[in-house]
Amino acid sequence: MEERGPSVDSVYLPIRDARKCIHERVNIFAAVSSIGAEKKSRGTDYVVSLKIMDQSYMEPGISVNFFAEDMTKLPHVRAIGDIISLQNVEVRIHRGDVYCVHNKKFSAFALFQGKTTSGLIHYQKSAKYHATNHDDEFLSQIRTWLLDNPPKAVGKDVPLLLRRIKLDLAFDLVCKVLHVSETSKGDWMLFVWDGTDTPPAKLQFETYDRRLATALENYPMTSFPAPSHITVLDYDYKPYTTLIESLSHPEVTHKCMCIVRVVAAYPWQAKDLRSPVTGHYRIRFTVEDPTARIHAYICGEDGVKFFEGYPTTEVLTSKMDKLLGITDTDGQAGSDDGVRNPPWVWCCLKSYYLDENNPRGSRRYRIFSTTLVG
Repeated sequence: MEERGPSVDSVYLPIRDARKCIHERVNIFAAVSSIGAEKKSRGTDYVVSLKIMDQSYMEPGISVNFFAEDMTKLPHVRAIGDIISLQNVEVRIHRGDVYCVHNKKFSAFALFQGKTTSGLIHYQKSAKYHATNHDDEFLSQIRTWLLDNPPKAVGKDVPLLLRRIKLDLAFDLVCKVLHVSETSKGDWMLFVWDGTDTPPAKLQFETYDRRLATALENYPMTSFPAPSHITVLDYDYKPYTTLIESLSHPEVTHKCMCIVRVVAAYPWQAKDLRSPVTGHYRIRFTVEDPTARIHAYICGEDGVKFFEGYPTTEVLTSKMDKLLGITDTDGQAGSDDGVRNPPWVWCCLKSYYLDENNPRGSRRYRIFSTTLVG
């Protein structure tokens, strides 16, 4: 039996009242309305951000940032709508936004299932968490309230489709695994598809399409009826190849013809595409198709071919905008921030390696024999 009892500063505040306690430590009992992605912080810790809500402060709720030296010590919320008890979290404000910080030195948390049919025992708690005599009462109250006020992100036990995914959203997915790959850091990456396309990319982040495409007839769905004509190829490396087929090709060095979209470029501004020292083009594109995402470089004469020589900055800007799918509010090519939808284009790729002792691990890709005429 877990030992319980009143503790110092054990009063739980409604979120509405807790938000007024800037630079103070508070205790909160609330429902989880949003789950962020676990990631490395700017320092040595790992961080995850949750949003929580209660009867006094509905969605989108208030953010709570958790820091830990080990990912296992972060809260692992099983589902949106679960309930969290927070003790000694700091209330802070930045540029007018109020949020909470779970300090690993003195803060504590416990997680409970949000369903009323669940028990009163937590499924995860931090080392410093101490249950109080009021925990069961708060837990029952919030569960009852959630019956009529579930977080909007909670569906009716239906897995989310890839075409409805959002950044930093945890969700269930029923899908087909197309490929399994081990990264250079020893992590495992799954390439999956559920029969739908992901949303168009935004300037602030990048998304993945997970579509099976192994033959010329299987263009990415969003490129129907055919890829854009803003690129022209000099050579025809048939058959059409997907990126995953190239990555798994038995020969490390080879040439192929692919349908891809450029989701990022570095540098991307026209004035920076050429080296200030040599005057040569040197650009790293991030390209993807329904099966994989890679970096592909354009250098030297391949760049001259790609951009049709050395056009003016204005012309280069127009070409890059079309390639990256950047449009202004009127739907014309432009550099304004907002939703962008890179077109699917043909390109020729050739692979090479930097280290003869590790050819596959040091493999790189270059775009060649391709001209951007848009």
